[in-house]
Amino acid sequence: MLGDIGRHGDGHAYRNFSRMHKKVSVLDTQNFTQNNRTQGIMEKSQWDLKHLRLQRRRFTRLDDLVLRYKTMHDALLREYSDSKVISKKRFKVDIEKWKKKKHSRKGIYVRPFTSFTATPQSFKDINTVALCVVGNVTQVSPTAKSKCDSQLTWLWKNRSSEAIVSQIASQVQGNNFLIRHSDLQTLKPHKWLVGEVIEPLLQIWARQFNLEQKIFILCHYTATVMLYGDRQAVRRHALRKVDLGQYEGIISFVNENQNHWKLLFINPSQSTVYLLDPAPVSTELAASCLAARQVRDFFNMRRNVYGKRDWESVTWKGGQINHPTQKDGHSCGVIVAKMAKALLETFPAIPTIEFPTGQSEMAEERRRLASTLLEASVFDEENSCGMCAGNKPPTLPLFPGGKINWKQREGVICQLQSLSPTSFRQDTMQQVPEMVP
Repeated sequence: MLGDIGRHGDGHAYRNFSRMHKKVSVLDTQNFTQNNRTQGIMEKSQWDLKHLRLQRRRFTRLDDLVLRYKTMHDALLREYSDSKVISKKRFKVDIEKWKKKKHSRKGIYVRPFTSFTATPQSFKDINTVALCVVGNVTQVSPTAKSKCDSQLTWLWKNRSSEAIVSQIASQVQGNNFLIRHSDLQTLKPHKWLVGEVIEPLLQIWARQFNLEQKIFILCHYTATVMLYGDRQAVRRHALRKVDLGQYEGIISFVNENQNHWKLLFINPSQSTVYLLDPAPVSTELAASCLAARQVRDFFNMRRNVYGKRDWESVTWKGGQINHPTQKDGHSCGVIVAKMAKALLETFPAIPTIEFPTGQSEMAEERRRLASTLLEASVFDEENSCGMCAGNKPPTLPLFPGGKINWKQREGVICQLQSLSPTSFRQDTMQQVPEMVP
C-alpha cells in the first residue's frame, strides 16, 4: 500500500527496501501502483464504511456497531450477487392462446362494500348506543344501563362490521381508543378477546379509581415487544418522550404465541415484576423472573440511548400472586381484565385475587365488560363520523337531497360523516345510486 519506501532515502536500508519492492512488484499476486491511486481507494473505503455500512449513525455500544455492520454487509453481498444474475425472458409458446373470461353475475364492475353492509336502520341502532353515554362510569342511570343492555344484545346478534360503537378517553390526551363493532363482538361467549378491547377497560378503571397520575397503562404492543422482541424492536418502542419516573407503577398485558394473554404489572416500590398467567401452570414465577430481566434491560437501554434515568437504581425481581385460573381455552383475556381491575382497585397494596371462573360466570363477565365499554363512551354521534370518529365535514360533493352516498366503497369517503343517522329515510336511500370505481 505504501509503494517503494526506498524513495525516501539513500541509506543501505532504503536500498534494500527498493530492491525488495522491485522484486515483489513483478509478481502477479501483488498490486502496486505508480501514483496516489491507493490513497484514493482508502478514502473511498472510509466513505463507504461511514455512509453505507454504518449509515452515518453514532454508536455508544460495540455490539450495536457490529450488528449494524453485519446487517449492511449482508445486504451489500446480496445486492452484488443479484447484479451478477442476468436472466433473459424467454417465450416458448407455439400456439397463441387467449384466456377466456366469463362474467356470470350482474354488476361485475361495481365493487361492493364488503367490510360493512350498512342500512339506515343499522346505523340508527348502532349510534343509539351513544345515547346511554355518561362521562363517568359510576354515574350511569339504570335507564341508560337497560338501553345499553338492549343495544348490546342487538350488536352481538348482527353481522360483524367496522362501524364505531364506542370511543374511550385515553390517559394520553388526544389519543382516544376507538372500539369497532367487530372488536366488541370478541366479547361474545367462546371468543378470543383482542387487545383493542382489554386496553380501554384498563383506561376506564384507572379513571374510575383516580389512578391516572399514578399508574401508567402501557400499550400491549409495546409490552409484548419489551418482553419478547429483539433489541432493535425494543429501541423503536422505548417511549423516549414519556417520563416513567413520575408514575408509581406500570400495568399492561402481553400476547404470547399470538394465542394467549398474560397480565404484566411492574411495581417499583417493591422492585417486583409480576407476569400473571391465567393458565394453570407451575412456571409462573420463573416467567416473572425472566420478565424482570427484560424490564431491567429495557430501562438500561433507555438510559444508554436516550438518557432516561427513571428507576435506574431499582434491582428488579420476579414475583408471584395467587389468582384464579381459566377452565377453558378462550377466557384468558377475561381473566386478565378481572385481575387488572383487582390490582387497580387496591393499588398500591397487593390484593388477594379471588373470583369464580366457571362457564356461566365468564359469560356474565363478558357481558358486563361489554356494557362497561358502551357506558363509558365519549363518542359524539351527532357531529362525528361513524367510521373514523372525525368531526370534519366531507370534502366530496353531496348527492341530490343533501345526503352522502352511504353505499360507496371504503376508502373514498367516511360514511355518514357529520350527518345524523336519524335523518335518513328508507325512501330516500332507495334513490341514492351506488358508487362505480
